[in-house]
Amino acid sequence: MVQKSKYLFAILLLLVCGTNIASVAAAGMTVSPTYVRLSVASDKVVDSASVTVKNSSAQAAQYKADITDVSSDTGVLSPLDIASITTKNTFGLSQTEFTLESGQSINIIVKATNTGSLAPGGHYAALTLRQIFTAKGKQQPLSQVVSVGIFLVKEEGSVRQISLRTNPLKKILFTTIKEEEISITNSGNVEVVPRAVINITRGAQTYQKALINESSSHIFPAKDKYYDAKYTKLKSMPIGRYTKTIAYRYDGQKDQTVVSEYFWYVPISFVINCLVIAAFMLAVFALKRRKRTIAKPLVMPKQDATARSASSQEPRATTIETMTKNAVKISQPRSMRKKIQDVGAKIEKPKKKKKTSKSKPKTKEKKLPNKSE
Repeated sequence: MVQKSKYLFAILLLLVCGTNIASVAAAGMTVSPTYVRLSVASDKVVDSASVTVKNSSAQAAQYKADITDVSSDTGVLSPLDIASITTKNTFGLSQTEFTLESGQSINIIVKATNTGSLAPGGHYAALTLRQIFTAKGKQQPLSQVVSVGIFLVKEEGSVRQISLRTNPLKKILFTTIKEEEISITNSGNVEVVPRAVINITRGAQTYQKALINESSSHIFPAKDKYYDAKYTKLKSMPIGRYTKTIAYRYDGQKDQTVVSEYFWYVPISFVINCLVIAAFMLAVFALKRRKRTIAKPLVMPKQDATARSASSQEPRATTIETMTKNAVKISQPRSMRKKIQDVGAKIEKPKKKKKTSKSKPKTKEKKLPNKSE
């Protein structure tokens, strides 16, 4: 590569938030640890930590150490090329340039000072280490930079607080929960390592479980981070009402926050079996009903047939009285009906013959006396 006055280097971001790597090796250099934690307070003005650098190459090498600012927008500490005035006043190094023989190591002391301008809460920086090569003409070899994260907390006024969000469950579930996305927000002013555990229980039995942030990743102030909670099946879940409990906290917190919600679990196999049984019973009922309808003959009621035969033999007598009674039953109240029936009865009553003077009166036969007497 051709450059006039600059070193060309590739930054190896060896500190990822929450990494548990104890040391890291680059080309010709081994550094440990990968991050340091410092804290200052009114009664603790200065705090320090040690970083070990070892020359793992086969020849002597020269190294350069710097303190730079970092960016946490992406959720990791990305070292920058510059350092602010606050960073320069707060952090210091015991060595900035040094030479190591092959296999030789050195301890660099990183120091933090509680200055009057240091705000409460968390502050972050990076210790960058790189190998220096002698320039040969216009060509410079590629130099790798190793970054060690620096976490500083000013305890006065520091706030550690997190909140958790998750999508609410449906009231009825037909399948077990495989995984879900959990969001945790750092609403304090200090970076924290969140922890959470999710349990699906029924009574005293635990049927599913999920752990969050097993990699111990950090969340920086005013930042959100999403985690995939993958559930482990502990037991088979029968049909019933279950409780989903989420208990979360951050490292160093004694008490934990618990959030619960309830849901019914109905296995899809149970639903399918119920539908099949219901369809089968409905089909059997419909078939029996059809057979019963076909087998039953159409027979007139016995009383109706007898009454019909009797009525066909007797002649129907229609009189004025009968017609009047029928009309009255249909259209008139009971009191009027009776009056009209009386009128009809008078009309139908035959007229009596009057006695005339010409008719011979009946004479009584006189009994003649017996001559023998």
